[in-house]
Amino acid sequence: MDTLIEWLTLLRDYLYQSIEEHPAGFVLVSCILLVLFIIMVCRLRTTSPKAISEEIKREFKNKVDDVKDFVGVGTRPRFRKRDKIYFYGRKMLRKVKANIPTRPLPSKLLARRLARQFLGRSDRESPQLEVIEPAAEYLQEDLIHLDPGVPTEFVFMLRNIRVFGHFDMPLFLELCKSVQTVHLFKGQPLFSVGENDDNIFIVQTGCISVYVSEPDGMTTLSLKEVLPGESIISLLSFCDVLTGHRQPYKTVGAKAIEDSVVMKFPVKAFEETFRKYPEMFVRVVQIIMARLMRVTFMALHQHLGLSSELINKVPRRDSSGNIAPTLSSPSKVKRDSGSTPDGEGEDDAENEPKGPTTPIRQSSQRKIVLVDPKDQRDEAYFLKLATEKIQALLHLDSDKILQGAVQIRDVPAGSVLMKQDSMKEAALLYILMGSLTVSQHAPDTSDDVQLFTAHPGDLVGGLAVLSGDPSFFSVKAKHYARVAAITKETFYAIIKQTPEVVLHVANTVIRRMSPFVRQIDFALDWEHLEAGRALYKQGQPSEATFIVLSGRLRSVITHKNGRKEVVAEYGKGDLVGIVELLTQTERSTTVMAVRDSELAKLPEGLFNIIKLKHPVVMTRLIKLLGQRLLGSWKSTSREPLSLNIEQRPSQSNYSTVAIVPVSEDVPLSQFTLELYHSLLAIGPAVRLTSEYVVRSLSTSIWESANEYQLISWLGHIEDQHRVTLYQCDSSLTVWTQRCIRQADVILIVGLADGDPQMGKIEKHAQKMAVRTQKLLILLHKDEGASPSGTVRWLNMRSWCQSHYHIQAPKRMFYKRPPAKI
Repeated sequence: MDTLIEWLTLLRDYLYQSIEEHPAGFVLVSCILLVLFIIMVCRLRTTSPKAISEEIKREFKNKVDDVKDFVGVGTRPRFRKRDKIYFYGRKMLRKVKANIPTRPLPSKLLARRLARQFLGRSDRESPQLEVIEPAAEYLQEDLIHLDPGVPTEFVFMLRNIRVFGHFDMPLFLELCKSVQTVHLFKGQPLFSVGENDDNIFIVQTGCISVYVSEPDGMTTLSLKEVLPGESIISLLSFCDVLTGHRQPYKTVGAKAIEDSVVMKFPVKAFEETFRKYPEMFVRVVQIIMARLMRVTFMALHQHLGLSSELINKVPRRDSSGNIAPTLSSPSKVKRDSGSTPDGEGEDDAENEPKGPTTPIRQSSQRKIVLVDPKDQRDEAYFLKLATEKIQALLHLDSDKILQGAVQIRDVPAGSVLMKQDSMKEAALLYILMGSLTVSQHAPDTSDDVQLFTAHPGDLVGGLAVLSGDPSFFSVKAKHYARVAAITKETFYAIIKQTPEVVLHVANTVIRRMSPFVRQIDFALDWEHLEAGRALYKQGQPSEATFIVLSGRLRSVITHKNGRKEVVAEYGKGDLVGIVELLTQTERSTTVMAVRDSELAKLPEGLFNIIKLKHPVVMTRLIKLLGQRLLGSWKSTSREPLSLNIEQRPSQSNYSTVAIVPVSEDVPLSQFTLELYHSLLAIGPAVRLTSEYVVRSLSTSIWESANEYQLISWLGHIEDQHRVTLYQCDSSLTVWTQRCIRQADVILIVGLADGDPQMGKIEKHAQKMAVRTQKLLILLHKDEGASPSGTVRWLNMRSWCQSHYHIQAPKRMFYKRPPAKI
């Protein structure tokens, strides 16, 4: 009892002491105790003891039921044996997996394989491939919406000037100052035979007929009809005016079919502009030569079988009538030092340094110098002589730029200097002695067709050097010859210092063209088709065929039930719409531009003239038509009435390829280099990166004001190579966006053992290039596991044309600085 009193005393003292030290805390504790007491009293007053006891019994019963469910007592069934085996099997596999010291990916595969074998259960986590259709824009062309605020004549001019490349706006406006408007009545001629050919015409309203006059002067053949927005342009005449060799209309004329308004554009306006911008001048000449090569030569030769019909055996001379004489012994004949390949310079021959001291035979037309093929003069003499000749040919003020650029080659009879379809031997060859035979492979046989023989004073190889394409001819020494050569690389270095030389080399090429080529040049139209626009639509009349110069087109057929299907795709150099034109039927498909494209239009009138003047072409056309129809019949056997539909593989003839990484850890540079070196075995290829562009054009090229310069430069690179690889940056930069715009196909490269999620660049490409084909590339290490999990990659993406698994060598995955890759 005393102890209890002592404890109470101590508690009382402690409480007093606490109140004195912490008065606020004591009040707070007292309030809390009072609230708890009030709550307990209210609970006892509202709930009777009977209700409390029933609640306790109910909670106890629920706990008992839970225990029964767990142990299987009651109405519910117990665990099944297979469930127990599956439970203990998975538990055992977890322990095994934790003790296996191997790579994580094979261990996961091993665990799943053991589970399927021992437990007989399928992997419930494996997803199913989702059926994904391409976007509607992939098969649908865009509607044309013209800005009502822009004058139609301005749009027509901009559209037709694009044939010479991309011009910035100030330069284009400067060219527009020289435009003249011509009003014609029905039947009134726009130009006639004999008038100067030094203008470009663009039809604003009405219709103009371009025709060819036959030698009898009475017969005319319709070449084409020019509608509003179309133009009458001869690229060969354009070069003639710029080189100072203006030619008259010899066989071509034009007149109005109805009252018309035509815009007249003098070529002299370009000449004044090119003096201010010489780099643009070089690009325009190269564009003309590239199109002359691909359209006039390669397309007509490949598809129509024309060869010798396109070339003059003797170069065309100027208006003075100088024509090269027939040389009975080319190996012993050399033209006078004052003569040039175009027949000019006879009057200045006395002022030129003489050639070897040999007898000179006077002629009423030309001077011919006999040269002893056994002349043993040293190489320095011939090098000096060749330098003087080439300097006169290129109209150079000094031979300083040619020092070290000219090589003297002695060529035995029968030796090949340039091979057809090859770029390795491309060079300018000036003949000093002997003769060279220029030939070409026949389209259907292995025989060679001799086009012409080049004699001393002639320049050979200009077309291949200017266009950047593989040689269209094979050049072989007919007799022992001595030539002066300038390589393509050296010639480009000369162009950078004196751009005017391209005109003089182009003039030597043009003078080898036959009059028939000039008629073809007048008939051609050049079209620029923006991405998504339709070239022609299903059901329209067929009035022309087209040759793809750059870009990519897709042919889509719409069935009677409304379903659309891809029939074909066309790349650089392909012929589009030839079947409907030859069979005189309506367009069977709709052809649209996958990306910005440039095309050459060959009208129906041109085909009629070719068939009339060269009946042998009919055999080639019949064979071509038979091949297209036979391929269509095999591909569309389920629809025998669709014989006029041309079936082509859509994954062919890619000229530009954009390579996009899924993530930053993808070895993009290594992959692109491996692809680049593989493509070199097929043909000329190039790999473009943002660093290479900056080194070539400086960092200011990314500015919006210089976009036209970048597009023009890229077009020049694409013209010179069969395949162009655009390597994107690891982030969404201006260069990455340009790569996506330029691509015929987009390669999406990812690591097979990486995350299948779409990257930022890939998402942007999906929105930006809706119509462009996309291929998924998954890289595997050399000693990695077999491909798996592809479904996850495909389900993450909207639509891919196809996918590929590539087992890459170890060197691709080594991390190196960009300079050492």
